Amino acid sequence: MTNAGGPVVPLGFPLPPADAGQVAPETGRLIAEPDPLRSRLPLATVGDDLAG
Repeated sequence: MTNAGGPVVPLGFPLPPADAGQVAPETGRLIAEPDPLRSRLPLATVGDDLAG
């Protein structure tokens, strides 16, 4: 995670504003291959769509 006084952005994600095409590949990787040093990855959804 990085946070230089602005938004908190997971490493590997593009800085905002980012579109779904930029975020989806990294999000998919994080969900499919969680880091063994992290025990939780909170996800927000609206219906079946990833919201945050």
